[in-house]
Amino acid sequence: MDNTSRKYMLMIAACVGCIMILHHCGKKSKVNRKNRRTWARKWLQKRDEGRGLSSMLNNELLNDDPQAYRNFLRMSNTQFEYILQQIEKSISKQDTNMRQCVTARTK
Repeated sequence: MDNTSRKYMLMIAACVGCIMILHHCGKKSKVNRKNRRTWARKWLQKRDEGRGLSSMLNNELLNDDPQAYRNFLRMSNTQFEYILQQIEKSISKQDTNMRQCVTARTK
């Protein structure tokens, strides 16, 4: 190899090295983050699907066996509705962008 081709190869190698260094420095370092968890556990999310205790009480037990409903709550449905009406405003919360609130009836 003659002197000019050797200089040319060194120049190319230097350029490639500079490009690799710039590319490596330009990358943002990744911050290790913990995996985020959902706010509600999976078994608690089932109440939204209608498989919770509240839906079982209000949908199935109240319609199918009112006496068992009364025995479970130790009050009649009218008494429950009256108490719920009295305390609903104080125990209700607002929905947020992140999740829906738990209704007063479910609480």
